[in-house]
Amino acid sequence: MYTLDQLFTFGNWFVKLGKEEDFKKEWKEFADWSIRNKLGSNTPYLLQDITNVRHFISFGPWPDVQTIKKWRQTEEFQLFVEKAKELCERFEPNTLKLVALGE
Repeated sequence: MYTLDQLFTFGNWFVKLGKEEDFKKEWKEFADWSIRNKLGSNTPYLLQDITNVRHFISFGPWPDVQTIKKWRQTEEFQLFVEKAKELCERFEPNTLKLVALGE
């Protein structure tokens, strides 16, 4: 399980109406590329809001900030962001750390 100070990337995505399936496809292709090339989180997740199908959240754990920076600097990451900008109204990327756990 996770310990305190575990790092996560977290994306808040607001997809254009009718582009939800395109967004899911692009996100999955990029996540698979990241895993295959050992440049991303080994367990990325994409969640879709059940009350607002245009709202997605992506997240995954990371070993350290340097790995996140390296991943975000890849050409593939930049290409994915460009594609996502065409499909989304808004994207809010974040890097977070775990600060509390419930027992």
